[in-house]
Amino acid sequence: MSMKIVYTFRARQDLKEIYEYVAFSLLAPDAALGMYQKIIESARSLETMPERNPFYKEEPWHSQGLRFLPVKNYLLFYTVNLENSTVSIVRILYGGMDIRRQLEDSPEISIFPHYHSAVAITAIFSFPGISNHTIPFAPFITVSLVSFHVSLTSIL
Repeated sequence: MSMKIVYTFRARQDLKEIYEYVAFSLLAPDAALGMYQKIIESARSLETMPERNPFYKEEPWHSQGLRFLPVKNYLLFYTVNLENSTVSIVRILYGGMDIRRQLEDSPEISIFPHYHSAVAITAIFSFPGISNHTIPFAPFITVSLVSFHVSLTSIL
């Protein structure tokens, strides 16, 4: 069975921040694009057998079904919802950071046990000198439309 891949707002922000850090702080735009593509490719690999990766070992995330996939120096955190055949990419974090603190600052993770439907929308990221890339994502029912609109427009 093929699963649908969706990204939380915070995961999309993480991806954008990773790209910007590598491209502009490290002055390596080619490496930034390569990392961006590798992360997207790795996320797409979860369309089949998403349960092949381990649960994150710490609570409360372990009992909430949070899994992770290493992608070079980054960890792609996600959940699997078999009811609606959806893999939700929750966060994309640098492996050397305080993962626990970063996950604690991710309130959308705690709603996954109640998350049963995804609304597919496409965000378009435009990076200087690079053609547009599209990333599917799913806003959550618990997020107000006003805050979602403001958040979405702030990154486009």
